[in-house]
Amino acid sequence: MTYDYFSEVMHMQPKDRSVTSLRLDQESKEAARAVFAELVMDLSTGINIYLKQVVVDQGLPFKPTTISPLDCATSKTHAEIERGDFVEFDSLEDFRQDLYS
Repeated sequence: MTYDYFSEVMHMQPKDRSVTSLRLDQESKEAARAVFAELVMDLSTGINIYLKQVVVDQGLPFKPTTISPLDCATSKTHAEIERGDFVEFDSLEDFRQDLYS
């Protein structure tokens, strides 16, 4: 579902807002603040958008997993190799030519 959360959150009236206290680890908080700043929003707006997406999805807006993305990529690559779904090159130059063409 596509929804303009940013506009909705930015147009909330002060009476529609409540103050909430959260315990966050400092490193994650500052990293998130930097990401939100790149998106031209503050931490509060980012958290509001996240909470609205939780409501729309009726769950987390991502799939929690204990598998690291690197492990997923490695498993996928191994499966491609087992299927023979890869290209071999005779030289580094041949690889670069294919890569940049």
